[in-house]
Amino acid sequence: MNVIDGADISAARIRKRGARSPTTQELVAEELVSRILAGELPPGRQLRQNDIAELLDVSVTPVREALRELAVEGIVDSDPHR
Repeated sequence: MNVIDGADISAARIRKRGARSPTTQELVAEELVSRILAGELPPGRQLRQNDIAELLDVSVTPVREALRELAVEGIVDSDPHR
């Protein structure tokens, strides 16, 4: 996965969860978006699931699902053969 240059990231991507707590996947996605917006993850930066999981102290599964979600939203791209 790579950060896409010029990805349109807006407040609209933040889900209205109501009273429930966010899932780990949602927290990972929000953290990645925050780091992209802050410039900590610049366009073209390769995102490795294991590295992100270790950094955020979570398992790889919610990271993988968060990256899939962000790929659908056009924030990151997926190259499964890298």
